[in-house]
Amino acid sequence: MTLSFVRTSIAVALVALLAACGGKASFEVRGTVTGLAYPGLKLVNGDQTIEPVPAAGNIGSISDVTFAFPKSIDYGTTYDVKIAEKPLQVGQTVAEKYFPQHQTCELINGTDTAGRLAEINVIVQCVINTFAVGGKVKGLTKEGLVLINGSSGQNPVTPVAPTPPATATPDVVYAFANVRYNTTYGVSIFKQPTGQICSIDSGVMPSGTMGDAAVSNIDITCI
Repeated sequence: MTLSFVRTSIAVALVALLAACGGKASFEVRGTVTGLAYPGLKLVNGDQTIEPVPAAGNIGSISDVTFAFPKSIDYGTTYDVKIAEKPLQVGQTVAEKYFPQHQTCELINGTDTAGRLAEINVIVQCVINTFAVGGKVKGLTKEGLVLINGSSGQNPVTPVAPTPPATATPDVVYAFANVRYNTTYGVSIFKQPTGQICSIDSGVMPSGTMGDAAVSNIDITCI
């Protein structure tokens, strides 16, 4: 039997004894947000709302942030921590949630009864959003074209045979593995197809820093 188990068992027993004697054992509704990098998260428990934020000077860097609601709750009271929802907009059927900027979060254990465990420790897991990088390859009729995104690895593109054969050669859509927000990307041609020359279309920016939406306009033309 471990020491931590003994301490937890004693704490739970003392709380139960206090409640049985008519005492008013109370509990802080607290927890930890893991992976928090940006502000904007709102958590609610009943009529209380809090906004956990990264420490000053830590914006953009992943960290774990502890939180606590201002009002404690009595033994036996149910708590129900949720990520706050924004008001429904016209045409919406599902409300958006108050996630941190550039992130998505998930509650792990937001609902329980005070006193079932020695303390309340709600876990909120957050990750930085990722988006695809890609575009279309036009005029591709031969095999062998290989595209790369920086040093993330090769992404072979195979031509699609037109159907029926008399029709124009269809565009080939390609996409790399998702890129995390605020991470740089750079698409280039690693290997030309046999018997063709391909180039990234003029006016297209094949490199940049990932924002809050997929990049799908890095088009390539083959002749």
